[in-house]
Amino acid sequence: MSRRPASRPVPDRLVERALMERFPLVGGMDEVGRGALAGPVTVGLAVVGAATPEAFPAGLADSKLLSARRREELVGPCQQWLEDWALGSSTPGEIDAHGIVGALRLAGLRALAQVAARGHLPDVVVLDGSADWLSRPHEDLLTTLTGRPGAGNQVPGAGRAQALGASEARALATGRPEGGPGIGGPEDAGTGGLEGAGTGEAGARAPGEYGAPLPPGLTPPVRTRVKADAHCAVVAAASVLAKVHRDGLMRQLEDPGYGWASNKGYAARAHVEGLARLGASDQHRRSWRLPGLEKHERQGMIIQ
Repeated sequence: MSRRPASRPVPDRLVERALMERFPLVGGMDEVGRGALAGPVTVGLAVVGAATPEAFPAGLADSKLLSARRREELVGPCQQWLEDWALGSSTPGEIDAHGIVGALRLAGLRALAQVAARGHLPDVVVLDGSADWLSRPHEDLLTTLTGRPGAGNQVPGAGRAQALGASEARALATGRPEGGPGIGGPEDAGTGGLEGAGTGEAGARAPGEYGAPLPPGLTPPVRTRVKADAHCAVVAAASVLAKVHRDGLMRQLEDPGYGWASNKGYAARAHVEGLARLGASDQHRRSWRLPGLEKHERQGMIIQ
């Protein structure tokens, strides 16, 4: 007797409807690219309100459970259904400079700045997962005593994420995060702090995917929910928008032989073999321990 395949979870609007009893605009946020070896990390933001139609696009689900074709077909309907939406990204250089949690925060703040500029800053944000990477971390007692953010924190990368606080406050107040790429697309942002990200020759830049993030003090309260991308319609929409956008970015990158068009920067066999053969490029997260680089590390080789 053959088993019936497990049914795909269908999202609903229970969480967002409950939140809209207290908050006029509710945001859903999801990230893509967190575990990749190369390319940006991208955050999708979807916003719903009282005017949002009750029925969400047919077939909407967690982007990981959909085919590439179905995800692309859902982009237009999702954009039309939502009150507003935005995409924010952080470059590989920003990931190296601030750690992955800090880079996620920067990307999320960039997405929030875009909807805020259009008068649609959500009053609350539902984050997929159990960890709040969007809110600015609070200083702990050890930080206060030593003057070093994250001092004593043994979780890899957590100290860098804590260190984001002070520089973020200085930078976002001026709207000038450091080391960001041009509006045209991802570049290596160097190792500067957030205070210069998203600036150009003319100074502070308008909000955009790689533009100025949301100023301090304006970050909405966050509600985390495990598997929100599968069970909460507004987060599922953010998941689809982010996945389709970042996949497109990875297909457009100049690729000397890593197979990014198919693996999207993740640790697929062709990508690891490319790293072993070519070394790391400026689209790789060089602060990470990248597989396949043992020979190049011994020989001191790296692609520039």
